[in-house]
Amino acid sequence: MKLMSPFRILVTLWLGCAILSPAWAQQDCSQLLRQAQRSYDDGYLEEALSLIQGCLEQQAFSEEEAGQAYRLITIINLLEKKIPEAENAFLKLLKVNPEFRVDTSLQADPAELVQLYEDFRTDPRFYVGIEVGLNSASVRELRYFDISPDPAYTKEYSPRISFQGGLRLGIPLFNRNVRLYTGLNFVEASYDFRNTFDAFGEPEDAFLFEENSLTDSFRLELFETQRVLQVPLMLHVDFDFRSPYNFVKKKVVPFLYAGVSYHRFLQAAFPEVSIESGLGRFKSTSNYSFGNRTVNGARRKNNFSLIAGAGLKVKSGRNYFTFDLRYSRWIQNVVEPDDRSFYAELAHSFAHLDSDFTFDLLSFSLGYEIPLYQPARKKNP
Repeated sequence: MKLMSPFRILVTLWLGCAILSPAWAQQDCSQLLRQAQRSYDDGYLEEALSLIQGCLEQQAFSEEEAGQAYRLITIINLLEKKIPEAENAFLKLLKVNPEFRVDTSLQADPAELVQLYEDFRTDPRFYVGIEVGLNSASVRELRYFDISPDPAYTKEYSPRISFQGGLRLGIPLFNRNVRLYTGLNFVEASYDFRNTFDAFGEPEDAFLFEENSLTDSFRLELFETQRVLQVPLMLHVDFDFRSPYNFVKKKVVPFLYAGVSYHRFLQAAFPEVSIESGLGRFKSTSNYSFGNRTVNGARRKNNFSLIAGAGLKVKSGRNYFTFDLRYSRWIQNVVEPDDRSFYAELAHSFAHLDSDFTFDLLSFSLGYEIPLYQPARKKNP
């Protein structure tokens, strides 16, 4: 059997040590952190500092261990009246673990650390998130307009399911549970429309005309899709009643919100328009297409809505999944009154004229929210 040369043995040992050394170093640093805690408990403060300083410089601690090490350094510096060093170490602690909380019972933390905690800003500065969902748009007719000759029939509307999504930004106000939210949302609102009418007015007038000689009734069907951009402004309240000093955070937090939203119109279209006609005793159907043409000229460009909602936040790590049910009541008429008959083809070929109307939207959204921390010492009043 051929033996390895001494050079190859040295190279193999060096590579093995290089591969295993990070794991060994972390294991050694974990032991040193435990030893440093025992030295601190026994009153050997300088020894405790020396045991963990090298591991911090080499970044050999895990994130959790680094937080424990900076906490220990902070306490030691506070006890030795080294306030700038203590504040510097505590700031590093909050950057490593922004969710750090002190124990105000003074069983785990000294009073000096509790006081230092009070002097720092520890809550998130901003919340950023994304949300997607579906909505159902109910038409609320404000003023009736029609050009069909039969007054006996009324227009019928029914909601459709449409898409919405957007970005949001939250800014804390009085405390961590009260925030002001804004953002940018894309909202699509759709509905079905039906109008059935007699070509000669009320049905009893039809005897004036020879049976089967002319079309006697029509049924118009269409659906419209409107797309808008929304900029909401909402007051948001979390019902998280835990103490700011508690170590354990709630996994599920309910919330409520209410506010207003500005709408900027993007597009409106009639993807489908059809009309069914009856010819005397014989029925036939004729379908026409409006060609998925937009009807932007007949829609108001700016609008507003009142919004209110409720939901749940589910904690995942330091971030949150959100589940949100929202009601939105559009305030102004979505039809541009001066351009109601902007599209003559709708009136001439389909006997359609928009009534004044607006929307009530009920939506459900799923979201993901990230708190952004900027720990810093509070400014002196």
